[in-house]
Amino acid sequence: MNKFWRIGLVLLIAVAACSDKKAEQATALKTEIEGLLAKAAGPDKKNISYGDVTVTPGDGDAYSVTIDKLTVPLPDAQPLDLGKVGFKLTPDGDDMRKFSDLAIPQSLTVKDSAGKSVGTIDMVLDHGTGSWSKSIGLIMNADILIKTLKASQDGSGDNLTAQNVSYQVASTDAGNGSWDQKGTFGAKQLAISGKDGNLTANDLAATSNIGGIKLAEFAALQADWKKALESQKPDQALPLLSKMVSLIKSIHGEFTVGQVSAADATHQLFSLGSFGFDFGAEGLDQPKSKLSTGLRYAGLAVPELQQMAGPAGAELAPTDFGIKLGMDDVPVPTAIDLAGKSMGGMNMSDQGALMGASMMIAGALEQALIQASTKINITDGTLMAPAVTGTFSGQALADKAAAMGASGSLDIVLSDLDAVIAKVSAHSDDPSAQQIVGVLQTMKGLSDRGTDSSGKPTDHFKVTLDAQGTTLVNGKPFNPGP
Repeated sequence: MNKFWRIGLVLLIAVAACSDKKAEQATALKTEIEGLLAKAAGPDKKNISYGDVTVTPGDGDAYSVTIDKLTVPLPDAQPLDLGKVGFKLTPDGDDMRKFSDLAIPQSLTVKDSAGKSVGTIDMVLDHGTGSWSKSIGLIMNADILIKTLKASQDGSGDNLTAQNVSYQVASTDAGNGSWDQKGTFGAKQLAISGKDGNLTANDLAATSNIGGIKLAEFAALQADWKKALESQKPDQALPLLSKMVSLIKSIHGEFTVGQVSAADATHQLFSLGSFGFDFGAEGLDQPKSKLSTGLRYAGLAVPELQQMAGPAGAELAPTDFGIKLGMDDVPVPTAIDLAGKSMGGMNMSDQGALMGASMMIAGALEQALIQASTKINITDGTLMAPAVTGTFSGQALADKAAAMGASGSLDIVLSDLDAVIAKVSAHSDDPSAQQIVGVLQTMKGLSDRGTDSSGKPTDHFKVTLDAQGTTLVNGKPFNPGP
């Protein structure tokens, strides 16, 4: 019997020791979370504010965390009171902290600066999980889904609703203090409605891919960056921006949306089948970088286009359009440095000074591009209008030996201009038709006629700017005249 009592006593001591250890860990986690919140809030708590933080041992290795009276600032209003936010926290080694079972209030009240209720925000949270790094002090991974979100303004009837609003972040250790991060934010559907009109958009998505970012060094500059922005002094902000950019190897972002429709109180303004915009930069940690951007849309319909542009002009308005632009050998650090020198000590609230500085920056940047022999490439250019279709591509080189500072060419292929002229001419009751036909006839006289892959007639234009500053169209000098 004594043997069993001794075993029981050992087990009791072990349980008590584990309990004490978890209590100590809970206290340490509480201090850690309070430190992260204080850092996020800033010295004057302009970013966020918060009340009591509690951390209690939970099941297994998890801990239950609550943050009371958490608020975030809103423009021209009282800070938004999130109330009590809770989640489960599980330490993963000495640095990573995993969170799950995120819980936030389902209804929030928005108040103006006088404390009067002006609206509500209602949401249904499906899940919220992720992790942060203790040493870096940043969210490293996140997966949050709000099934429904509705914001309503008191009295006006204006409201915003969104379905399946998601936010995701994934970080991968690339070694040597560098991280690769991918972030996505999207909504299956967004609708804004009110007495003055409505807008709906489907399948919204914003993505970012950051490669080789020195996260610890980047995070260490955040406080100084915020101070520099608040100072509104370019000579303080731009040098910091240069440092932060140099901590990133590459960045790519994209915004896309599906069907979009907008209307006022009486009729539809426009609809759009899809829209996309992207940008990218590679080699940001080097003296010269590669930049890219792209724009595309499809299915644009404007019911009142004929009234605005005239029946003839509406024939040439693109319903579909796309372009990609690339720039090689862009001296990004030099460009930021030139901007800092041009704007140093300038009052950002002085519109006249800002405009003057912008012109100086543009001139200095042009010279920097010329010195770096920056190359520009236009690819995947497409357009489609009721009366015409076309493709275009081109390239240019910033060249100090060129008379205009650059040389390049642009290739444009349009569908049969004879057919386009016939369609425009059919709108004889449109006063602008004759003028448009005149321009099209001039273009036809310059074109190199040919056929596409299906044998349909095309008009080709190769526009060239040579090193001597001469503009050529299909090898012939172009002098548009008065």
